[in-house]
Amino acid sequence: MNRKWMLAISVALLAASIGVVSASAATLYAGDTEKYSVAFKAEGAKRYVMQFAGRTHCYYTEPEEDVGGGGFSAFAAPKLMHLGQHGFAAHEYGGADMWTLRIAELRAEFNRDAVTGKYSFSESVESFHCDTGFSDKPFEAKRYEPIGIDGAAAPARGESRVYYGKEGPIELFLR
Repeated sequence: MNRKWMLAISVALLAASIGVVSASAATLYAGDTEKYSVAFKAEGAKRYVMQFAGRTHCYYTEPEEDVGGGGFSAFAAPKLMHLGQHGFAAHEYGGADMWTLRIAELRAEFNRDAVTGKYSFSESVESFHCDTGFSDKPFEAKRYEPIGIDGAAAPARGESRVYYGKEGPIELFLR
């Protein structure tokens, strides 16, 4: 799955859900590596998953055959998270039909500058399976600030971006 595509989707969802005008009322977080892309919004006491996508490993079980890498995108954004004993969580269970099982789980701890947590994803259609492995995978998303706020990086000359992280290569384009 193309990382720029995943990030573009998360940014489009962020922009659609909060708008540039109301962005100051919400706190945005985004994280992107070659294994995952996540984005969150904190607004008052509510927490939302705006993007949850990543890489999977795919294989057949009968007959046994390794297929290689794949990708996933879970949760219709914005997905309201619930607060449980292990922090905020979002789950998706189901499938497109009676032969498909799809499970996406994400647990997150929010603090002022970052969201950290673990995720897992699996999808099975009869003997074909794609998953992120047999244990939860860690993620991190950094806080993004509007340009002009202390701690936010400045845009490069000629760029019209609205939000920047304090470090790293992630750029959010709000339209």
